[in-house]
Order: sequence, then C-alpha cells, then structure tokens
Amino acid sequence: LLEGLDKFGENADILRSLGELESQMGNFEEALSYFNKYLAVAEDGDEKSRIKGIVKKIRSLISSDKAFLEAYDAVMLGHYSEAIEKSTAFISDSPKVWNGYFLRGWAKRLAGDTAGARKDMLECVSLGHTDADVYTELSMIEYLEGNKELSLTYLETAADLDPDSVSTMVNLANAYIEANRFDEAREWIEKARYAKASPEHLSKVIAFYEKMTGEKIGDEIIHEEIVESDDEDAGAIADPVHHHHEGCSCGHDHCGHDHAQEEA
Repeated sequence: LLEGLDKFGENADILRSLGELESQMGNFEEALSYFNKYLAVAEDGDEKSRIKGIVKKIRSLISSDKAFLEAYDAVMLGHYSEAIEKSTAFISDSPKVWNGYFLRGWAKRLAGDTAGARKDMLECVSLGHTDADVYTELSMIEYLEGNKELSLTYLETAADLDPDSVSTMVNLANAYIEANRFDEAREWIEKARYAKASPEHLSKVIAFYEKMTGEKIGDEIIHEEIVESDDEDAGAIADPVHHHHEGCSCGHDHCGHDHAQEEA
C-alpha cells in the first residue's frame, strides 16, 4: 500500500485502505491521519460518509485514552479530584469499559469517598472484571468502613485469584491476626517469607503476630511441598487434610496445628 501511495500519490482508495489497516492494528493516530487525507480527496457518497463515522469514533477513542492516562497520572501524583474528573470523562465515552470505574474508584478511596469507591469497584465486577486488584480494593474499602469480616472475605478472594501476589500474602496474614485466626496467619506469614516478601512490610506483621500470640518466629522458613504418592490408601488419608488447608505452606510438624481437631 505504501508503494502504491508513492506511485499513485494521494489516491483515495489507497488512503482508505491504509487507514483501515492501521485502525485494525490499533494504531489510531496513524489511521486518523490517513482517513483525514482520504476525506480531503474522496468524492462524496456512502463510502465517504462511512469513513466520517469511523473518524468520529477514532477521535473519541483517542480522547478517552488521553483522559484515562491523565487520570492515572493524577492518581500517582496525589491529585485525586483531578483523577476523578478525568476518569469520569473516560467513563462518559466508554461506559462499558471496566478500567475507568476501577481508576475512579481507586481515586475515590484515596480521597476518602469509600461509598463512591465501593460503587465503582462493584461496577467493575458487574461488567465481568473480577481480578485480584478489584477484590483487593474492595477489601481496603470495607476495612476503612469497619466491615472487617467482609474485608477479609474479599482479601481471601484476591488470594484465590492471584495466589502468587506477595503483597496479598502479607495483607492476608495481617488480617487473620486481627481476626484472631492465628493458625491461618502463620501459614500466610510463612508463604510470604518463602516468596521473599519485603522485610520492611513483613517484619511489622511478624512483630504483630508475636505480640498477639506470644510465639517467637524463628529464622527457619517453614514450607510445605505436596509429594504425589502411588499409594491410593495414603492418598485417601491425605486428601481431606490437603483440602482443608489447600495451598497451605505450614510445616505440620512445627506450626502447632492440630489437624485432627480441625477436621473434626
């Protein structure tokens, strides 16, 4: 197409084809450039009207993308009112896109509007976006509202969706300590240690755990690995325990869990 443009000049069909190709590739600014050149040379008719409609949509997309990026930058700079304004502009153009609601909800939470933040995050869920970040935000919102049980439930969901998130491991350990569920807290502390969580954040949680339980956590990291066995009887015995502590990283000989009592 580019060779054709060099050979035939500002040919309407070639310019339209280049615009459509760039649009399909997601290169909207380049597409807009070719379409504008097309509109300048094309004859009036149905095809020209169709391209005018495409140009209008592309301009809206570019404007929305700019608003989204500006909103994100505003959040990072701590300009929460501006972030809410920019993300609202994005939502106006793209009301069915979850990103705008997430960004606005994030900014609202940081600005202290927890009710508004909750509404936006739940809108993300209603639009079908249910990743760990959304549930982590919902957890923070409910924690600020004093709904600690619901906050913990949301955080557990975030851990299920992203079991490798170190920050979620640390947050979940802290939440279990606050709920006086020390066995679970110890499991997640050990998971976070094994995953090499930031010592700065983890040390605070460990200190909190030791204060609440009176138990000293040593330097040795306790980590559980499930080893598959060919013995069906052994598997039958192990399965209920593994199900109860699915993903557990505690060492059964060291953590003080009474599995018999728990299974009862």
